[in-house]
Amino acid sequence: MVQEALGATQYTFDGYSDQWFFSVALGGGAMIDISGALGIRLQGRFLLPLTFSGVGCGIGTGGASCGGGAGFWAPMLSGDLSAGLYIKL
Repeated sequence: MVQEALGATQYTFDGYSDQWFFSVALGGGAMIDISGALGIRLQGRFLLPLTFSGVGCGIGTGGASCGGGAGFWAPMLSGDLSAGLYIKL
């Protein structure tokens, strides 16, 4: 199983103002059957809050040539791992 997510993340620290970031989460996992009704679920994700660093646009003199882009960087990388048992009823 593959997971992707886009959204916003708010970081709150004691004594500091709140910080909001555009964020991306990329993850994956597996469900492993032990028997017909019991199994193990494994999952991991990378969580990337992104900071906007610039935007650019260019148009060439060759007619239909143009391009653009935006720059982002991740001030911190975090993640999570999880495992559990599941029962099929």
